[in-house]
Amino acid sequence: MAEAYEKASGELVDRLLAALSAGQTAGGDRRGQQSAALLVVRDKGGYMGFTDKYVDLRVDDHEHPIEELHRIFRVYDMTLLSREDPKSLLTIDRHIVTILQRDLKKLGFYDGSISGAYDEPTQKAFKDFIENNNFESKLRQDGLIWKSVLNYLEETARER
Repeated sequence: MAEAYEKASGELVDRLLAALSAGQTAGGDRRGQQSAALLVVRDKGGYMGFTDKYVDLRVDDHEHPIEELHRIFRVYDMTLLSREDPKSLLTIDRHIVTILQRDLKKLGFYDGSISGAYDEPTQKAFKDFIENNNFESKLRQDGLIWKSVLNYLEETARER
């Protein structure tokens, strides 16, 4: 666990998640799996700076709690944290629009043709997807998209 923690990149929360996964991979708790939790405090790190709870997540009863903790952290990270490097922004070009249209169509947000044009119906479908997933803090009005949002959209569409 210590080695995984030390080798992991990112913030404390990323290192702790890596350590938990490594511990499970190495054999885990001899009593089996049921729950997992993650609490990281940071001065005014909570929502809008009102608390010090930067990350406070729990999985109380799950067959694979550490994997579930990773999943819910990913959603938490996308909706409530602002940790992305601006270098991960992508220009919404024809290639990206084609991906958006294809996956938004698969998920039922878009019913137009896959044209590669970032037209009003495509923009509305993308905004609806963003709002449906509580990613409002990730919606941009400058012709750019966060790579994490595009990845989430592609993974969600692939799962369906």
